[in-house]
Amino acid sequence: MSIVRLNDDCLLKIIEYLDFDEQLDLCEATEDTSRLRLAVVYTWQRMFQKCLYRDTFEGRLLALDGFLECMKGTMKHLTITYLPEDQMERFSRHVFPNMRVLDYMADETDDWLDDSDIKILVHSFPQLESLKLTGMCKGNDLYKMQHIRHLDIAQCWNLSLECILKVCAHLRLRVLCVQWRRSEEKVYVDAISKLKELEELEVEVIQSESIPQLMRLPKLRKLRVITNHECELVGDIVQLRGSDIISASFNDSIWLWTARTWTPCCNLRKLTIIDDEGCRRPKLRKIIQCFPLLEQVHLVNSPIFGTADELWDLVSICPHLTRLTMSQYTLNNCFFKFDAARMVAVLDKRKQPLVLQCFESSAEDLVLQLFKHPKLKISFEALEYSPVPSEAIEFEFQPLEA
Repeated sequence: MSIVRLNDDCLLKIIEYLDFDEQLDLCEATEDTSRLRLAVVYTWQRMFQKCLYRDTFEGRLLALDGFLECMKGTMKHLTITYLPEDQMERFSRHVFPNMRVLDYMADETDDWLDDSDIKILVHSFPQLESLKLTGMCKGNDLYKMQHIRHLDIAQCWNLSLECILKVCAHLRLRVLCVQWRRSEEKVYVDAISKLKELEELEVEVIQSESIPQLMRLPKLRKLRVITNHECELVGDIVQLRGSDIISASFNDSIWLWTARTWTPCCNLRKLTIIDDEGCRRPKLRKIIQCFPLLEQVHLVNSPIFGTADELWDLVSICPHLTRLTMSQYTLNNCFFKFDAARMVAVLDKRKQPLVLQCFESSAEDLVLQLFKHPKLKISFEALEYSPVPSEAIEFEFQPLEA
């Protein structure tokens, strides 16, 4: 039987099994009115998310025109990766009314005259709500994207001061990821401090004198900072807003500070430690004692416990702990040489059950065999956590204003 004699459902099912390049080849190889081509077009018209690469449409501009025409009415999330100027120009012929999320990695080898690629984005994506930019643009037209609420320009190396001033004056941002030169920090911080609806801020370099201004942002819920081992920076944040911090995440950095630093953080509920081999259990114990209301501890690739006795000791000093996670944490035989009576005594004193979550531990059978108690629940599910960069911290706050 010829493939074109199959019913529409069968044709569409076959198209689904083809990767995008194969669909593109099929579309180019068939007549405009053929059932095979119409099946490909139908599939593209129902595409909500796509990543476009430079090589895909190289020398195939008419195919790019056809694809953009098909998906412009339904596409919601698009990633554009290093497209050259002749391909980007094709976008200027279309408007994508339902596009909400765009990741745009500009081709830094192209000489974009007067940010012409950014002008295309402004024209073609009028309803965009989330934008991540990478490249050498100056960004002077970004403020015209009035619906943007999430803006990531941390990997834009050539932004003008005019860009950040206009963005902060005209856009009602909730999330901002940004970097700046030290010499421009005051201008950036003054501008950002005017974002009264800002809930999340990520910065790569920041000086202590800028902290008070940023900590007064009324709706700030999350701050992520690359510390570069600048200990005073974190101390300043904690002194100003320590009692408002409800969650803290560290990537190979918590060992930099003494327990005394964390004394103001009396309302911390969740602690996440990632890729940390510098923090030993005695120091972690002292730090955790600063958090009397701690409910969750997540250890990701951070081999802090030598034996299970040390694990149960930590549980014993956290009366409100409901979940302890060890993810990407290989548990060897030595870990299971522990005092079972001590485990039972610790769990007996608890008022509520504890979930022990072990993901990629290589010892699921031993965990189930040796960790048994009515107030203990075992899970082997993967941990969902914020991927904090190396030497970074992330604080979540109770905002100053609801």
